[in-house]
Amino acid sequence: MNQEKRDRELLKKQTSKIEEDINNIKKKGIDKIENVFIMKELIGGSKKAGQEPTDIKDPVTNELIVSNDEIKKVILKYCVDTLQNNVPDEVVQNLINITKVLHEARMNEKVDCEMEIDKVDFEKVLRRFKNNRFIHMKDYLPRLYEALVVSKMIS
Repeated sequence: MNQEKRDRELLKKQTSKIEEDINNIKKKGIDKIENVFIMKELIGGSKKAGQEPTDIKDPVTNELIVSNDEIKKVILKYCVDTLQNNVPDEVVQNLINITKVLHEARMNEKVDCEMEIDKVDFEKVLRRFKNNRFIHMKDYLPRLYEALVVSKMIS
């Protein structure tokens, strides 16, 4: 019964607060459409509100962490520990090593192939790019160079 009485008082306070807000909006003399958006923000709150406080349980100490900085530190430590625990098996490690060796060999390889690009080829590829948007988010010059190489390989 006591809880019910508190609930009624709370409802009465909230109702009077809403009525007061409505009357304040009406006094401002703003048009109806803007009033709707102001009321929506009053009732639902602003979308720009900050993140609500949160907490996590430290997996090592089982303590409850509530500080934002401490939460970040605990999560980072957990992620680092988890990644370090996942050592690849021998087959995967061999593939990684082979890939590294191949990459180094390709980077150190001397290519004696030269390619001459004349002004006609350059302008042909450039005209094609003026009508295109940036595909695959590559920058303009690398895409232009790639297209020049491909056009020379085709011809």
